[in-house]
Amino acid sequence: MAGEDNPPPPTTTDKLIPFSITNKVLEKEGSSSDPDTEWCKLDDVIKMWILGSLCDSLQEQVISTPGNAKDLWDHLKGLFHDNKDIRAINLDNEFRSIKIGNMSINEYCTNMSIIRKT
Repeated sequence: MAGEDNPPPPTTTDKLIPFSITNKVLEKEGSSSDPDTEWCKLDDVIKMWILGSLCDSLQEQVISTPGNAKDLWDHLKGLFHDNKDIRAINLDNEFRSIKIGNMSINEYCTNMSIIRKT
């Protein structure tokens, strides 16, 4: 509605600012030295690159992952690998349940492609 002040949605850059301000690298237990500053900066750059390559909904799921870039990568890997078997079963069920009926071969193939992409 006119007159309402709705702030714009946060941009990818807005979401990534915390990674350039503070370092969330967890020190390993028993480590008596501080993490190397240059390594922390590079780790933050890698995290920003990873997060910048994700869609917004996936970013929201993983942006608060504690630790370094490897921890973030492992979290993403877990999300996709945990879902692989269930997704394969669901796709198989959907493919088997499509009825050709009055569809042309083009319509049928288009439907199959849509299911595969979802």
